[in-house]
Amino acid sequence: MVDSGIDKTHAEFNGKTIYGRDFASSGTGYGYDKNGHGSHVASIIAGEREAGGMRGVAYDATLYDYKTDNDGDLGLEAISSDTGIAAIFNQHVTDNINVSNNSWGLGSSITSRTESSIRNSLPDTITALRAAQNNGTLFVFASGNDSNSEIDYAGGLPYRISELVNEWLLVGAVSTSGVEASFNNRCGLAKDFCVVAPGVSINAAQANGSYISYNGTSMAAPHVAGLAAALMEKFPSLTTAQIATRIKNGASHTGLSGRGGETTANSTTAQLQAIFGHGLINATTSAAAFGNYIYANGNNLSNGMNLGASKISLPTSLSASTQNQILASKFIVFDSFDGARFSVNGSEVFKVSNSSIVRTYGNIKKVDTHNDPQFGFTSTGEKINHSKWSPRYITTGNSNEMSAADGFWGNTTSLFSSSSMLQGQTLTNFIWSDNIGNIVVQPFFQVQDIQGSSESFSGYGASLHLDVNESLKAVAGYKMSNQQFNNGIMSYKNSFGNIRDFELGFIQDLSTKDNLFLRFSNSQIQDLTATDKTFGFKDAKSDSWTIGYETRNKFGSFAFGVSKPNQLSSGTLSLITPTGRTKSGDVLYTETQFTVSDENKLDRFFAYQQQKDNLALSFGIVEDRHNYGNLGSAKLNISYHF
Repeated sequence: MVDSGIDKTHAEFNGKTIYGRDFASSGTGYGYDKNGHGSHVASIIAGEREAGGMRGVAYDATLYDYKTDNDGDLGLEAISSDTGIAAIFNQHVTDNINVSNNSWGLGSSITSRTESSIRNSLPDTITALRAAQNNGTLFVFASGNDSNSEIDYAGGLPYRISELVNEWLLVGAVSTSGVEASFNNRCGLAKDFCVVAPGVSINAAQANGSYISYNGTSMAAPHVAGLAAALMEKFPSLTTAQIATRIKNGASHTGLSGRGGETTANSTTAQLQAIFGHGLINATTSAAAFGNYIYANGNNLSNGMNLGASKISLPTSLSASTQNQILASKFIVFDSFDGARFSVNGSEVFKVSNSSIVRTYGNIKKVDTHNDPQFGFTSTGEKINHSKWSPRYITTGNSNEMSAADGFWGNTTSLFSSSSMLQGQTLTNFIWSDNIGNIVVQPFFQVQDIQGSSESFSGYGASLHLDVNESLKAVAGYKMSNQQFNNGIMSYKNSFGNIRDFELGFIQDLSTKDNLFLRFSNSQIQDLTATDKTFGFKDAKSDSWTIGYETRNKFGSFAFGVSKPNQLSSGTLSLITPTGRTKSGDVLYTETQFTVSDENKLDRFFAYQQQKDNLALSFGIVEDRHNYGNLGSAKLNISYHF
């Protein structure tokens, strides 16, 4: 507050410490106001929040009383020379002032002064102003009360001194109904950094402890200063120039009327700008997003996700209840316009992923090395006696259609619910087979079909097969595998880790062509560290079971059944979420965790396959588990093994 002083004893400043300095060498010092003008202006900015009397725009602001009046008259004695004014603005740097309200002028129009004359007469003032701006101060000036078409040159300095323009706002006055005040100095040449605010019949504090109604651009300016202070509190990462831009961009000519009757209906934009500049300030608009929300994914916002184009997909392996927990939480996003920070619901950042995974018969190619001519006989036709150390079976196909017991299930494996969290990859599986009594033991290892990769080894494990009786067979399996996980916040990002799978299954033959099958599985996922581009998991597990009926005839193989989907059932999901950013643009993060929960949703499925020689046709459908009775997904595969 560069003004006549602030009456610190007034009720509007209860509980508020008034800091400052007396530049006028008055008898009372700062914190006192003989004139009353400064107290009136100060209460518009920061009058206390309670309902009595009035309420300040930025009621939590800390006030500095830069007192410039020493005797209570209309003159401000401290604003009388270049060195005197410069001393006031140099104090802004010392006190780290964010917003400087200046409801005073120098008495002549900006058009009466040239750039050179101003630089010659106010060199120290200009230097001090620029130093304060570089230190983070936004200057707010009243346009003046002379009913002129141009503004006072104190408030209009940036029009001549261009380096001051970005952190400067000039303020004209309108009534609360939007009519230009009769005394208002119009924006004129200063239209690019000018706005208007209420300045007619403004009831605020009087220095004697009461209240009084005043008119003037002096009353309009503190409305803008208060708004600037509130925006700085809301958006601490924005620069002073960005705060000024928000106020200007939030202003509008809508509903305004000039003292000559000028409105949006009868005047051009240029004519309205000459009167009102950018228009009437609007705190709601200036505090809202001007662009799309950006979700940060790096050190700055340059690679962030534009949520206006697409939301981020949550991992499909999460239950609906876990996803809803995330959607209901708060997340920090940034305005693409200027990087302003906003807190929004997760539903504005993420989208639900509840895709149903279709069950079809697989396309796993299986070779019995003991019987296949390529492995069982020499080139001259002699039978090879295989060593027990050589693999009995070699299977090739998509990892999502394989299990720890391929030698037991065959193509039925793909009817089981695979985890959507895992990226499918082409694998070759080498399976050994040996008998221990009536138990068949089949250890195996897997390699990825990736040429030149140092991570071609994919996994290992074993299964135990037991014929309980002539029609009932059982299997138990274990597998440790390396996997690429679908855990990216960015679609092209994922994590590499391992997973342990346990399974137990049964096949009950009802005839030579019909059987019932039952399979339980449990997967334990290696802890994955969260990053700003990937979801993390700790102690994550998934459980699944499938029960079905299969029949084979001349028309092909048919299967139908019901299963519990293979999705995460316990553990912790973690996100490295943005919390804000610095004024230099660096994004700050914290780790946020969510408890993974299970749900009782079941998939009903149907699958069909017909094979002839190396050609296979497979078809499958699955019910939407989140909307029973509706189709969740369908898939048709036609494949040929060369």
